[in-house]
Amino acid sequence: MSEKDIKIWIEIAEEDLETAICCFNDKKLIWSVVMCQQAMEKIIKALYVKNTGQVPEKTHNLVKLAQNTNIVDYFNEEIIVLFNKLLLYYLGSRYPDKRMKLQKECSYIFVEDIINKTKEVFQWVKEKL
Repeated sequence: MSEKDIKIWIEIAEEDLETAICCFNDKKLIWSVVMCQQAMEKIIKALYVKNTGQVPEKTHNLVKLAQNTNIVDYFNEEIIVLFNKLLLYYLGSRYPDKRMKLQKECSYIFVEDIINKTKEVFQWVKEKL
C-alpha cells in the first residue's frame, strides 16, 4: 500500500468524524456514536498501513486494531473502555432490540463526552501518521 492509500484512509476518517458531529447537531445521537467508531477505525487503519505497508485486517474491533498497530500500550483504561463502547454501539445499532436499548442510553451529555474523547484520541493517532 502507498502514501496515497494512507491519505485516503485519513480523508475518510476525517469525514466520518465530521459526520459524527453533524449527527450530534441533528439530534441523531446513536449515529453520532456509530460514526465516532468509524472515524477511529479508519484513522487506526491508516496508521497500520503506514507502519506495515499492508492491508489492515477487516475488523471493527478498535482494541484489536490498536494491538495490531502496536499503539494499545499507549492507551489508558479510559480509552480501552471508549473503544469497547464504540464497538458496542457500532454493532448494536444494527439490531432493533439492542438499538432501542442503546438509544435510551444516548443522552446529549453522554454522546458529547464520546465525541470529545474520540476527537482527542483521533488527533493523537493522526499525529503519529
